[in-house]
Amino acid sequence: MKNNQGAILIVDDDEDINLALSMLLRPHYKSVFTETNPYHIPRLLRQYEPEVVLLDMNFSKGRSDGKEGLSWLGKIKELEPGKQVIMMTAYSDVSRAVEAIKAGAADFIEKPWRNEKLLATIHAVFAL
Repeated sequence: MKNNQGAILIVDDDEDINLALSMLLRPHYKSVFTETNPYHIPRLLRQYEPEVVLLDMNFSKGRSDGKEGLSWLGKIKELEPGKQVIMMTAYSDVSRAVEAIKAGAADFIEKPWRNEKLLATIHAVFAL
């Protein structure tokens, strides 16, 4: 059963992650869009008007500090202060999650994710 809620934008440099998330979310949400290049985020926010953005924390090979994702989170919040952003990373720890939340993220998901937890997190963020 599809949820009546609006669009989700997934921004992750790994096409397999984007595909897996898209396949998981499409049956539950009205619109799901994916992007591998974070530099397209400003245009995609205008074009698709997503209610929720799932944003990876690392985009360059060899990076695991999360600074790229936090920078893009800041840019999203600058462009659209009320936008709900869920950060995602395979390199998680409590301090990184706290840093993301303090920077304005609505929540934080570890990769690999559990489908039920991811769906519950997104549903909760839509309710904000």
